[in-house]
Amino acid sequence: MFILTLTLFLCPFHASYSTIIDLINSDKKSSWKAGHNHLTSQNISTIRRSLDQDMIPLLSHPRNHSLIPARSSSTPFDSRERWPNLIHSPKDQGSCNTAWAFGATLSLSDRMSIKGCTDELLSPQDIISCEEHNVGCKGASPLNAWTYLMKNGATMESCIPYASENGTVPFCQKKCIDGKKQKRVFPQSFSRLTADRAEIDVKQYGPLEIWFLVYEDLVTYKEGIYEHKTGEMLGAQAGRLIGWGSKGRKQYWIVANNWGEEWGEQGYFKILRGHDHCGIESVLISGKPKC
Repeated sequence: MFILTLTLFLCPFHASYSTIIDLINSDKKSSWKAGHNHLTSQNISTIRRSLDQDMIPLLSHPRNHSLIPARSSSTPFDSRERWPNLIHSPKDQGSCNTAWAFGATLSLSDRMSIKGCTDELLSPQDIISCEEHNVGCKGASPLNAWTYLMKNGATMESCIPYASENGTVPFCQKKCIDGKKQKRVFPQSFSRLTADRAEIDVKQYGPLEIWFLVYEDLVTYKEGIYEHKTGEMLGAQAGRLIGWGSKGRKQYWIVANNWGEEWGEQGYFKILRGHDHCGIESVLISGKPKC
């Protein structure tokens, strides 16, 4: 009891998040529930620094998705069920703006596992530390990550573990942390897809990279189908499109975020589908593995 009380005293939940949680959970018509987590004890400015600001314009103007309901699949799909034990669990990027590297490496890792290339996780730290523009924790577009992967490939997480969770970027390493030679793998290609084409792509190859806008209320997400209700925009984030489904008349996407398994539904969340909600259908990147 003393330890729990002391922990809450040292890391109090941010007042604005408590207000948001009360607002969401008191709305009987809300399709999702909110709650405190490891992020709600952080200052909003800290969370904003971990999110990308340059990608906001690409996600802020809803696209015309009038064709999506007619062309999209009404049959639920979940990559975790289609390929059991081959989809990597959500990771935690910490306070570093590195989702641009996580989105690329994790989606490609999943597809390599599915294809039988390797079941090891590719290293986002390799890209973060070695990408030629040295953007590090400053954030970058998906083009930076995929261009790096096409040119240089990526080594394994076991070789270069993630070390930027506190907002610092180690120097680029040419050998593994144990001194051994790096094994590097490459994608065959990458391309940007429309949402309806992305469904076909995910069913055939596995999860792909997806971007979305983050508002204050998403930080408090606990379960259900997320729809933005309140709070200011904090920035843009990348994750992995895992699948889709519906509940009643609401269709949703299933997305793996990079905020750890303590957040949301064990690191995943559902978000309204077919309306480019929070720009979720604007930037989808498919990378094909080469092995």
